[in-house]
Amino acid sequence: MSCWPYPTLTRRAAAALIGALLGGLAGMHFHRKVDRARLDA
Repeated sequence: MSCWPYPTLTRRAAAALIGALLGGLAGMHFHRKVDRARLDA
């Protein structure tokens, strides 16, 4: 990642950011699945 735009960020901050992004995507997918199941019921 030589083109990383924020070299001052620590690995912990980067990991937290990635974790938040992945968690948000997983949450969106989960809620979409729940909404679909609710519509089918």
